[in-house]
Amino acid sequence: MFSSSLRSALFYPAVAHALSHGGPALQKWGQWSATRPDMFPLELCDLLRDLHTAVPSHSWPQTKYICETAIGRPLFEFFSDFSQRPLASGSIAQVHEAVLRDTGERVAVKVRHPHVMEMLWIDTQLMHGLTWALEAFVPALRFLHLQTSVAQFSHALAGQARLDIEAQNLVEMQRNFGSWRWRDVRIPQPLFAAPAVIVETLEVGQSIGKVKDKLSRCVAQWVVHRGQDVYLKMLLVDRFMHADLHPGNLFVDTTKIHDTGAELVLVDLGLVARLSVDEQMNFLGLVRALGYGDGTSAAWFLLRFCKPGSQRCKGACAEAFTRDVVTLFSKVCRGFGTGTDFGQVVRAVLELVRVHEVTISANYATLVVNALCLDGLAADLAPEYNLLDGCAPLLRLSALGQNPAGAYVLRKLYPLVSAFKTAADTRLRKR
Repeated sequence: MFSSSLRSALFYPAVAHALSHGGPALQKWGQWSATRPDMFPLELCDLLRDLHTAVPSHSWPQTKYICETAIGRPLFEFFSDFSQRPLASGSIAQVHEAVLRDTGERVAVKVRHPHVMEMLWIDTQLMHGLTWALEAFVPALRFLHLQTSVAQFSHALAGQARLDIEAQNLVEMQRNFGSWRWRDVRIPQPLFAAPAVIVETLEVGQSIGKVKDKLSRCVAQWVVHRGQDVYLKMLLVDRFMHADLHPGNLFVDTTKIHDTGAELVLVDLGLVARLSVDEQMNFLGLVRALGYGDGTSAAWFLLRFCKPGSQRCKGACAEAFTRDVVTLFSKVCRGFGTGTDFGQVVRAVLELVRVHEVTISANYATLVVNALCLDGLAADLAPEYNLLDGCAPLLRLSALGQNPAGAYVLRKLYPLVSAFKTAADTRLRKR
């Protein structure tokens, strides 16, 4: 068994280094693993979060060939201008700027790397074999749950590599945020889609990670408040979540900044999570338990963060886990109005989840990690804002959704309660 100091000093950095120099699937797995503190130690997650995930771009002739194959005609019959140098390149695809010939509109063209599907399939098969061998012959590595993580990752990656599926996600997210109440939240509009190419509107803006130090106090608070609104809308009403909602995928349109706000742009919907009613209600039950300082209920919901019958932590394990969660809550989580640090509590709970080997499925992990991304955003931009207290009215309302009639009432009351929250947030920014 590796000692704790040896893991921190040598093993974790070696894993991060190996993944950063591996193929596209290994890099993506490292990036995905960074979002699973329920499966991996926090020290390792922090190292993997810093992975350099950009890969060399493919050549201009390859881009031209892939685009012409997808659109079925010569490139410059479809576009009047097309930048040969990509704006960005990632593990799956690269993005070019272009101009549509018919309309003169500037667009973003996302082009999948050549042979990436075959490379990803080969990489994931090798990863399955390698993780099986490591867990079978190196018992000291079983604490990392490598086989489970690779299985869940492979399922998520399959959808991300199909750009036409990403286009469908964009359309659905646009529909969900298409009303006048969300006129300050934009999603790129797909104009053409094929498995290897998306042409979409070129959205003006910069990632929050790049502009956060340039925002005024009022606008920074607005970004946090509106980001929380977006997350709660996806969770409470749509049950359709952006699965990678970190500051790099949340843009601020710097041309639309004004005294009291701006416009947000959600990008990169290759990874999404479609929630069942049970997943929605169990996660909301956990967050309400945090709001009420109820450790017993929190543990009860956490033990249901997986498919029925697949929970590994049962009997004495579940009782020990519940006792530890109750003890944790007695120290750091007293509920609404007590200054509870949401991120601190959730990270501590995830450490207990890992120690007790509580099973958590991928959609629940997405919900938790997105919530932690929002907490990190609030810590950077509006540290005085308490996320738990800010969403208290909507969390209390969410208790209605546990049966069909209550869910109907929740959907009808949501706009009113959400407007109440928005008004309270506005008053807070004016102080």
